[in-house]
Amino acid sequence: MTVRNQNISEVTQLVDGIPDHPAESLDKILGQAQKAYAAYMDATREVSRIYRENEMQVAEAYRRTKQRANAAFEEDIKQALKARAEKEHDARKAYQEAREQAEKNAAEAIAMAIKTRDEVITKSWDNQKVILEKVWKKYTDTQLLSAKQELDTNENIEPIIALSGATDPVLAQLWDNLDDNIYDSL
Repeated sequence: MTVRNQNISEVTQLVDGIPDHPAESLDKILGQAQKAYAAYMDATREVSRIYRENEMQVAEAYRRTKQRANAAFEEDIKQALKARAEKEHDARKAYQEAREQAEKNAAEAIAMAIKTRDEVITKSWDNQKVILEKVWKKYTDTQLLSAKQELDTNENIEPIIALSGATDPVLAQLWDNLDDNIYDSL
């Protein structure tokens, strides 16, 4: 077959494929096109509906997630505030206990200091009395000895013995008092 015959044959086949009633074919094609357009519009509406539903589902999921996140946030804040309050309470309690212990320790230390001071003062007073008695005895013994020696020469010891604390309790009491110690220290 030649190229020309082949072309004729193809054109013939094309012409044979054309329906005898072209208007009917156009009506049929137009009906199919309208059905296709209606199906397209239905599909477009269905796609839009599905997108809206999907958006609503996503929005609902977001709302629920946000609500759960806010609830968890509020619970976390509540727990944190509760923990802080408990820690503050514990700290106040520990502070109060420490303060009470410090006050008790201070009171005990003060009482001990007072006791120690009183004991030292009493011991010092007792030591002072003992020392003063020894000094007084030494002084009176020396005075008596000196007076005796003088009297031995003078033979008159009675007035000096009469002036001693050993022979005159009133004089001893006057010499043995706290105020007299001031004069002794001068």
